Amino acid sequence: MTLNEIVRTALRVTGRRRRCSTHPTILLKVAAWPLQFLPRPPLTPAAVDFVNQPATVDVGPLLAALPRGSRRSKKG
Repeated sequence: MTLNEIVRTALRVTGRRRRCSTHPTILLKVAAWPLQFLPRPPLTPAAVDFVNQPATVDVGPLLAALPRGSRRSKKG
């Protein structure tokens, strides 16, 4: 799943409605640049880079630890 799919699924499951949009990485880094100087920055250019890293996660151990009734079968 992409991060966008995860966020949209979490919003749907929790019954929340929020606007989700995507922006070019460079625009987010420029917007985050002045925020890094705050005492507790909500976003930094380094955080934008971190979030944009490609990542693959092995969910095998998680699925093995879940009770059998908690698993969903993939359709399609």
